[in-house]
Amino acid sequence: FGWVLLSLGQIMVDRRNAVQSRTALSNAASALEGNNSVLIYAEGTRSKDGKLQPLKKGGFHIALRSGLPIVPVRVSGSHDIVPPGSLCVRPGRVVVELFDPVPTAGKTEADVPELMARVRAALLS
Repeated sequence: FGWVLLSLGQIMVDRRNAVQSRTALSNAASALEGNNSVLIYAEGTRSKDGKLQPLKKGGFHIALRSGLPIVPVRVSGSHDIVPPGSLCVRPGRVVVELFDPVPTAGKTEADVPELMARVRAALLS
């Protein structure tokens, strides 16, 4: 699955390498400055059980730096179609839901926990 994302220009984050992680987040922020959209998987990885995992802070810091809103997106059903670690695609249905944007303008680093809570609440609704 990862090779497909790389071929589409995805910026990969190696969570075991702090320097590379910071570089990847900086590249994502630069992409936003270039008027590109950036999709961030806020959990940082695919869920092993299909349930929402704790959110990572990196994407929220990028949103603050750009001043752009965060648009929460929930993808349901992908876990059953392509289980983690599998190369086989099973038949099934994937539902993609977009939620109201969460504004970041005027927010500071101190607001990251609140932004994370708002996005998590939307994804769980």
